[in-house]
Amino acid sequence: MAVALDRFWLSRGMMAQGQLACVAALSLPGAEQHEQLCAEAMLISGRLLSYLGLDIEAIAQLQQCVSLAREGELTQCLADALSRMGYAYLSINDQTTARACLEEAYALSKARQDDFTSGGTAATSLAELERLEGNIDAARHLYGRELRHVRACGDRLSTMIGLNNLSIIAVVQRDHATAREMLLESLAISDELGSRRGRLVVMEVCAGLAASLE
Repeated sequence: MAVALDRFWLSRGMMAQGQLACVAALSLPGAEQHEQLCAEAMLISGRLLSYLGLDIEAIAQLQQCVSLAREGELTQCLADALSRMGYAYLSINDQTTARACLEEAYALSKARQDDFTSGGTAATSLAELERLEGNIDAARHLYGRELRHVRACGDRLSTMIGLNNLSIIAVVQRDHATAREMLLESLAISDELGSRRGRLVVMEVCAGLAASLE
């Protein structure tokens, strides 16, 4: 149940509650017998800790997930955990370790697809690193490819996130009309989904757009 409610925790801004629920589930007697679910719970716990700004704690939790996923050959979970861990390393300004994590995650995501169209979380996180390092064209390519994929899959939450990411690139490149169009669509999706966090991120980018217009 804790794992199944992953998107609920995020959309409703209930990061602390979700993280505690994952920890409680992991501590249940016999939990270790369910390797896949344990790895997923560790992944969600680590991600939520990162969203709470507790990046050191997040890295520790995600390292456990990486170890379990490698041992159990849980490739997708491993890629996602490496991606989230890379993002946490970014937050503590360790870009070298972040790139190592993210490039491995991206390679794993590509390798497990016969017709690669998306790197999922790995592609988005790697794009974030490229953006922070000033590689705007590389970031736009990765963000754009992922957005096209999630649109085709009908994933509304990921579409909202993808639009937010690409709107940041548009602001950086002073393409104000495109940024505004993406932000309006993202805001509409966040309202549709009732995503408090999504609306907050849209407002943050809107502030950046407003500052760029001055």
